[in-house]
Formats: sequence, structure tokens, C-alpha cells
Amino acid sequence: MLDQLLTRKNIAALGYLATLMIAILTLAFRDQLTWIAEVPESFSIPFTDWMNVGITEFNQHFRAVFHAVAAALDWEMRVVQSALISVPWPVLVVFLTSIALRIAGPRLAALTGATCLYIVLVGYWKETLDTLTLVVVALPLACLFGAVLGVLAHINPWVAPVVNVVLDVMQTVPAFAYLTPLIVLFGFGPVPGVIASVLFALPPMARNIKLGLDSTPPETIEAAEIAGCSRFQVLALVRFAAATRQILMGLNQTIMATLSMVIFAAVIGGFQDIGWEVLRSARKAEFGTGIIAGLVVTLLAILLDRVSEAAFDRAGQSINRMAPHFYWGLVFLICGVTSAVIAPLLPPLNSLSLRGEIAPALDSALTAISLYLTSVTDTLKSLGTTYFLLPIRIGIANTASPGIWGFEMTPLLTGMYFSLVAVPALILARRRRFGISLGISFAGLLLYTGFLQFPWLPLVSCFALASWYLGGIQFAATVSVALLFVAASGMWNSTMFSAYLGTAAIVTSVVVGGIIGVLAAKLKPVSLIIRPVNDFLQTIPPFVILIPLILFFQIGDFSSYLAIVAYTIVPMIRYTEKGLRHVPETQIEAGKLAGCSPLQLLFLVEIPAARNDLLLGLNQTIMSALAMLAIAALVGSRGLGQDVYVALSKADPGLGLLAGLTIAILAILSDRITRRLLDNST
Repeated sequence: MLDQLLTRKNIAALGYLATLMIAILTLAFRDQLTWIAEVPESFSIPFTDWMNVGITEFNQHFRAVFHAVAAALDWEMRVVQSALISVPWPVLVVFLTSIALRIAGPRLAALTGATCLYIVLVGYWKETLDTLTLVVVALPLACLFGAVLGVLAHINPWVAPVVNVVLDVMQTVPAFAYLTPLIVLFGFGPVPGVIASVLFALPPMARNIKLGLDSTPPETIEAAEIAGCSRFQVLALVRFAAATRQILMGLNQTIMATLSMVIFAAVIGGFQDIGWEVLRSARKAEFGTGIIAGLVVTLLAILLDRVSEAAFDRAGQSINRMAPHFYWGLVFLICGVTSAVIAPLLPPLNSLSLRGEIAPALDSALTAISLYLTSVTDTLKSLGTTYFLLPIRIGIANTASPGIWGFEMTPLLTGMYFSLVAVPALILARRRRFGISLGISFAGLLLYTGFLQFPWLPLVSCFALASWYLGGIQFAATVSVALLFVAASGMWNSTMFSAYLGTAAIVTSVVVGGIIGVLAAKLKPVSLIIRPVNDFLQTIPPFVILIPLILFFQIGDFSSYLAIVAYTIVPMIRYTEKGLRHVPETQIEAGKLAGCSPLQLLFLVEIPAARNDLLLGLNQTIMSALAMLAIAALVGSRGLGQDVYVALSKADPGLGLLAGLTIAILAILSDRITRRLLDNST
């Protein structure tokens, strides 16, 4: 009998209940239990100072190596830049359009040509070539080092866990955090941006190479071994050949990551690329120019994504009936004629730019629209901040005041609130749904106090208990040590601010994205409309999203919240639609035979059947929200993102690395917890 009572679920439930009681007592006696309510100052460890000292010492010992690497990369960039600029722009337009035609067909060829002409007409041809220069230099390095890490993780099972952790950190640390120490090591200029691009873009290549090599069919390996192939030959000639498609998928993701990172690298300057133009326009509130430059970045991202995807889909296949040598010979002939005959007849490139006429007109139109919608946007911002963001940030207890909501949280209202939380929690507990019951209780208490007021030690205990229930003592110890590190680093307050902003965006993305995903799964017209919107939001660089938000909502938490939502809502829409579309027909028919209404069929049959896809969507939504924290800092939010940005502006590598590492810890923990939830649901 005792063994039946002392199950992991019951012990975790009792621990959660005790932790919640401690949290309530701490809130009631906050002045007496300050060491539970707030992280004690004596608990802080000067990690920032230690990191700065370590980076300084490291730089002093290896300064010559860093200078040599910087000089080599700078020389390579200048050579590539000079080569691209020396080609007449009509020749390059013809050549790029021909590549798109050969690889992806006439539609993308037309889009490529139109994009090139748009770039010429808005006067950003040189800046675009500078951006492509950074991509051309960074991409081979990212592929090379990613391939090395992927092969090492495949060959040695002892190395694989270490490589996975390193890749997790590299992929979850914000882009700005990479730049801070790299500036100290390599100086200002485009070189730190290139190296940061390599670090940020190599994980997709490493992961896909490892996955492709690991997934080689055993019978293929056996056939190669019977044929007398050595271990190296099996790897080079068999596994790599079998993993071609997976490797090409990794290359596609690496290309997109490289382009996205070179836009972030514009923050440190040193190269007048298109990313710098977007950032400069946003800083000067030149919204027309910012939209024009942002559209260039978006079109580049879409083209690189679509053309590379088409190339990889058709790898090894004949694209058309023309012989390759004849086709490319014809292309080079046309380019030569264009260079010799047409290019000299064209006016100078600068004289073709219409940006001077388009940008002011667009700026005036956007300003007029923003003024016309001022009452709407101000009302939306006021309502969203007052009735949604503030309660999550400082709690209902503090928001319910005459100056904010117009009334006070009297004892009667407090009792009514906790009754609304306790009743469903007790009903679920009676039905032995202890996890959901305690989750509702925890969320209700957290909403009452707000993220910034919730006691830190009970919060760590709650996550430790949940981790123990989901993954055992080792997982709980890992989560506890990670959260205690955040507390000891002095980043707890910034972390809770970021958690508040991220939670608000995640809740919105899950609810709104889930509803849109359901509608897209049920109604084909909605799916057809939302698909290009998803593609646009997924390819548009985060910087560009900020421009209209600044114009319509100014800087502040609300703009940061909307920026994160715009970036995180896509995974929830996609995974919800995918999950509901793949529910087995037998389950749907069984629900209909049982007399379920359409809503009952959705909530009782289809959503439970699509649970795995929904959890994956939640996982990707959380990861996307954390990735956007540093970008959101550019429109006025505080928290870890602001710490990263401040560290970059002050050239404080210790602070930047610590804030970036904290975001990485939150991202990795969120990923592992949602994966455990997914494993337990199967």
C-alpha cells in the first residue's frame, strides 16, 4: 500500500504543493523571508569579471594569431568584393537569372531578374554585393567546420554528446553575444561579423551531416564491407553518398543562417552592406528608406531559399534537355555580348537610382497612415499593455489599482480570484490529474504576483520537481544547477523580465497561431492565404520587422512583444495545421460514429491525436521567442536582450557572453523539458 502511494507522481505532487505553500508564505512575509523572495547579494559570483579577465589574457597570448586570421579574411573579402563590383551589373543580372532558370525554372528566374532590377532602381546594388561578399566568404567556412564537427560526432560516440551541447549553445546564444568578444579579439570591422556568421551558421550543417551519416541503411554498409571497402572508404564513398539529400538540406539552412547573421553583423559597422542600410534607416527613423532596404533583404532571403531548395531537390537529375556545356556556353556568350555592347551604352549606376523619389514619397505615405491610425494603434497599445502585459509583468495584485485598472484588489476580490484558480485545480486533482492541477495553481499564483515579484527559490524548486518527474534525478540536477547558475550570475532579474516578455508572446502565438492553424487545416482557402504569409514571416530578417512596429507603436515593451509574436507565430501555425491534417481517418470516423459534434471532434479526438505535432510547435515557438530577445532590445525592451546589446555597445565581452549564455541556458532547458513532455506523451 505504501509503495502504491509513494509513486513518483505522488511525491512530485506533494513537493509541488509544499513549494506553492512556501511561495505563498514568502509573499505574505516578504520582509522577513527576503532570502527566499529575492536572490541574496552574497549569492552572486562575479562571472562577468572572470570572463573579461580570461578573454583579455587569451587575447594577449594569441594576439598574433587573431591578427593573422583577421588579415587573411579581410584580404579575402576585399578580393571577392572587388571581383563582384568589377562585373558590369547587366552581366551579373543576366548570369544570376540564367542560374535561376537552369536550377529552378522560369518562375524563379523571372523573380530573380525582377529582384535584381529592383535593387538597381532603388540604388542598393553595391550594398547588396557587399552583403553577398560576406555570405560568399562565410558560407564555405561554415560548411567546412560544420562538416568536421558532424563527422567527428558520427565517428566517435563519446564525442557526440559534447558536440551536441556545443551546437546547442552556438545555436541558442543570440547573434549579438557572438560579436562582443569577437570585437575584442579581432577588432572592429567586417571580420568579426564573418566569424560570427560562421559560428552561427555551422550548427545546421553539422547536425544534418551527422543525421545523414547515422541514417545510412545497414544493408548498404554491409554490402560495402563485403566488397572490401575500408572504414574510410565506407565513410567517404558510401555514407556520404547516401546522406547527400540530408547534407543538401543542411546546406540550405546554413545559407539562410549565414544571410541572417550578416545582417546582425551590420551593428558593428565596417562594411556598407544592406544590413547596415536597414539599421541606419531604423535609427534615423527614415521609415521609407528602411522599408525599401528591408525589402531588398527579404527578396534576397526568399531567392536564396527557393533557388537553393530547388537545386537540392533536383540534385543528380537532368533539369532540362539542353546539354549543360551548350547551355552555359550560350549564357557566357550572352554575358560577353552584354558586357561588350550593352553595358557601355547604359548610364552610370547611380543615375538609375529612383530611391531619392521613392523613399520620401513612401515615408510621407507611411507617416500619413500612422497619423491616421494613431487613435487605433494608441488604443491597441494601451489595452494590450494595461490588461495583458502589465498583469504578467507585475501581477494582478499590483495592476489592480485605481491608477491602472480603476479599482483595488480588495480581500473579497482576492478571494474570488483564488477561488477561480482553486476550483478547477481541485476538480482535476480529484480526477488524479495532479500535473495539470498543480500547473493551474502555479500559473494562477504566478499571474497574481507577476514574474518580477515571484520568489526565486520556490520557482527553482518547481522546475526541479517537474524535471525530476519528467526525466529523473540526473535531469533534475541539471536543471537545478543551470537555474542556480543564472541566480548566482546576477542575471536573475533580467531573466525574469525576459521570461515575462517571452511568456506573453508565447501565449499569444500559441492561442492565435493555434486558432489560425485549425482554420487552415479545416478550410483550404485559409491555408492558401496563410501559406505565403508564413513564408514571408519566416524569411524576412528580424531587423525588418522592427521598422513598421517603430512607426506605428514607437519603442517600448509592446513593440518588442509584437516583434516576438511576428517571429514566433509561424511554427505554431505550421505544426498545428500539419498535425490536424495527419490525424488518421479511422479516429475521425470513430468520433463521428460516437455522435461527436464538430467542436467535440476537434477537442476530444483531433487535438489529442495531434499532440506530438502541437508539442513540437510549442517547442519551436519557445525557441524562436528566446532567439528574438536580443532583437527586441532594439525597440526598447529590457532584460537579457538589452544586456547583450549594452555589452556590445560598451565592448564588454564578459557581460555579453554571460547574458547570451543565460539565454542559451533558458533555450536549452526549454527544449529539453518540452522534449521530455513529448516523450512522456507517446
